[in-house]
Amino acid sequence: MTNQSEVLYIAGLAKKLGRTESAIRAAVQRDQSRGSRKKALPPAFKLGNMWCWRERDVDAWLAEKADKAA
Repeated sequence: MTNQSEVLYIAGLAKKLGRTESAIRAAVQRDQSRGSRKKALPPAFKLGNMWCWRERDVDAWLAEKADKAA
């Protein structure tokens, strides 16, 4: 087992969240225009010209959403 976190790209995030790739791309654009306001996606970063997410950040974001819903 490794301590490194897997990097997810748009396709991987879409699969993990049960959304389409085009929905993820649209949400990235909305999140970029919102600045620091409420975000629709977990924290992301760019690797070259590709948007990426650390799987551990996505898991933490999902857990936080689930806790708020409970």
